[in-house]
Amino acid sequence: MCGIAGIIKRGPELVEETDLAQMLGAQAHRGPDGSGVALTDEGRVGFGHVRLSIIDLATGDQPLWSRDGQTLITFNGEIYDHSEHRRALEKDGFVFRTRSDTEVIVNLYRRYGLNFLSHLNGEFSFAIWDRAERRFLAARDRYGVKPFFYRETTDELLFASEAKGLLVLPRVPRAFSGAHVMTGLLSAPMPAVSPFAGTEVLRPGHYLLWEAGQVKSKTIEYWRPRYELQPSLSSGEAIEQTRHYFSRAIERRMIADVPVCSLLSGGLDSTLVTAEMARQSGARKVSAFTIGFSHSEYDETEPATRIAREIGVTHESLPVSMNDIADHLEDCIGQIELHLFNPSAVGKFLLSRYVRDRGFKVALTGEGSDELFAGYPYFKLEAIWRRLESPDPKVRSSGRHLLARFRKIESRSEGILWNRTESWRRMPRPFGFASYIFTRIQEFEKYLPVLINYEKNGIEPGDSPSQRLAAEFEGWGLEGLHPLQASLILSRSQLAAYIIPTLGDRVEMAHSIEGRTPFLDTNLAELTFRVPVDLQIDLDQLREKRLLHEALGRLLPPSAKGTRKHPFFSPNWTALWQTRRGRELFEDYLSDVAIERVGLFRRPFVRRILRLWRWLPQNSSLRRRIDVLVGIVLTTQILHERLICRKAIRSGIHLRPPRRVVEAS
Repeated sequence: MCGIAGIIKRGPELVEETDLAQMLGAQAHRGPDGSGVALTDEGRVGFGHVRLSIIDLATGDQPLWSRDGQTLITFNGEIYDHSEHRRALEKDGFVFRTRSDTEVIVNLYRRYGLNFLSHLNGEFSFAIWDRAERRFLAARDRYGVKPFFYRETTDELLFASEAKGLLVLPRVPRAFSGAHVMTGLLSAPMPAVSPFAGTEVLRPGHYLLWEAGQVKSKTIEYWRPRYELQPSLSSGEAIEQTRHYFSRAIERRMIADVPVCSLLSGGLDSTLVTAEMARQSGARKVSAFTIGFSHSEYDETEPATRIAREIGVTHESLPVSMNDIADHLEDCIGQIELHLFNPSAVGKFLLSRYVRDRGFKVALTGEGSDELFAGYPYFKLEAIWRRLESPDPKVRSSGRHLLARFRKIESRSEGILWNRTESWRRMPRPFGFASYIFTRIQEFEKYLPVLINYEKNGIEPGDSPSQRLAAEFEGWGLEGLHPLQASLILSRSQLAAYIIPTLGDRVEMAHSIEGRTPFLDTNLAELTFRVPVDLQIDLDQLREKRLLHEALGRLLPPSAKGTRKHPFFSPNWTALWQTRRGRELFEDYLSDVAIERVGLFRRPFVRRILRLWRWLPQNSSLRRRIDVLVGIVLTTQILHERLICRKAIRSGIHLRPPRRVVEAS
């Protein structure tokens, strides 16, 4: 996986290679192994690439021209079924010059035209220039694992893997986006809203198309999740297919020309990934790495060490203290280009650095499982709410008992993944059911008019996150689905909006680590759209991920049997404030002067919530929610300093002058 950048000029002006070099330099951490640029269309189109070499180390450099010199591509990601496509294309007469999946994409485009995207099973973002059609095409994978930012004006279209690849250019303005403030700031699951004004995000499952003569590009959907239950699919068949597709997903993601490891927590998902890697690798040892949040209830060192020993893999744990998190918070925010709800992303940031220092470039992870196999606590909470509304007194009684048990079992995730609220009973239901995500947003948004400076940020007084969320999914038909299916779709949108940037791609690629997500394999993911909902949750046992447990439970070592979902969190913002450096961060970024300078938040309200945060009992429900709000304000202020205020955006990696790719004849 790599970093990409490009410029398409619409008038007589030509692309400056120095612009491409700056865009690549800001993303050099994504590709320290090499770089290249290519100019075409008489200098009006320029593509750039920084490479993290994983497969085809000798001939996989980019940007890459098709064999006939008509199609240019710059690609970030992995296509896991590229070998099968290569064999089929060779039978059709296509000749390959490399072993790379990049060349497979080019030839699939030439074979199938704009319909080729449905053939790809992988994590990707890429851009293609078709010289014959004078067509620009950019695409992003189904779940938004690989990022793609772009900016469009009447003069040009710019794109890059990360926002800093655009913001590095002096002509690109720097300011927060009002749309992001109204959505992402409170985690409304809007996967296509950039934090930065004038900079857009390509939606997952979409492609961007511009052809000569068009005034503006257009985005076109090529995929969206669709639940179509298969009545003929029995539970036994669903279990067998889950085993088959999961095994195949791991097998595909272990293919690399460099060492591959796993990131192991004490939870179900990473344990299954690591165990299947060990099963498939035979005598070869698998290396697994764990973050340990020292001296806290979130420390997974002990269970992960025990699991690794029972599976038989080599294991290392990196202890991370709140002092470590405080010391690296600013750098982490600058890399992920987002605010944080919990400091845990900094732990993943540090683990990625450690894994790279240990000689690995590729790591398999468990991201995506919760969103596909119903792992989050609020899926169970919503089901309990439905029982509490039942006209049957016995069902309501069972709901009350389940709620009491739920609150004990899920205490560690309270405040972020569920709340003790009764407001769900009176909230609007735009999706046809009582939604935790919608309820959480409506509870938070009542603070927005006193928290956010609407006037300075161009936000209309009547604007609200809940209205934007309802509009985002209007026409999706969620109200016609089972509530669990609709809730899974809402949850899945948070992958690209928050989960992947903060715990996946951005913190991994900050240290040149390629994270691979087997649970988001196309075949495995789409199986979950066909299985009955009762295979997802066993509510009476408060058991999440029922299908995974029944299909893959035999992979679990003895100590992991009966494992329940637990959140990947670090200690909270209070714990950060209790460190010396943490206190300095709060004083620097949340002072009256700093709040006024940024101009996003209203100073009186920030002072008020800080007082409450310090005085309320730490175990109170309100205190937990305020702690999250304090973290949002702090990290948003840091983000402003790192990517909006600073005159220069620099990478920690020295980038040699990019190699010039010559047009093929």
